[in-house]
Amino acid sequence: MNQQKILGNHSFQQAFILATFASFRFLSKIYGAITFYLANQELINRYLEKGEEEFEKLRLSLRERNPALYQKLIAAKAQKQGKA
Repeated sequence: MNQQKILGNHSFQQAFILATFASFRFLSKIYGAITFYLANQELINRYLEKGEEEFEKLRLSLRERNPALYQKLIAAKAQKQGKA
């Protein structure tokens, strides 16, 4: 057999094994994330709600302290969404 063909097959086998291993590692990370979320759903939801509340406070604070800047940001957001 041709040595190049043997090396080519070997390289292909190694690439396949590495790709399969990488896929399993990726899937195990996804499974771990889902498992963590399901085990800590209430805690995570509270964390996300708290972040949304803090963002809303900051938004209102900016609106009160600098109405002109706030209006510019709202206009830029509307323009960006119009292009999307």
